[in-house]
Amino acid sequence: RVALWFLQATDDADAPVGRQAGPHPFLVLYTRDCAAAVERFVGAGGELRRALQEEGGARFAHVADLYDNELIIVELT
Repeated sequence: RVALWFLQATDDADAPVGRQAGPHPFLVLYTRDCAAAVERFVGAGGELRRALQEEGGARFAHVADLYDNELIIVELT
């Protein structure tokens, strides 16, 4: 089991928090059940950015956390 802790910037000194990857997704997470992981993520307050799709031997979706960090959730098929 893995846990991630995302922080929200609180002042100018924290400004880089949440922008480490620039315009690109911050993190790619692999799972055995992409649809269930996306459902849990959105149910916890995350935002679905790109709906679940299948391409090149993988199912994936783009989501954003509460602080606008974009993640990709991937299931290898």
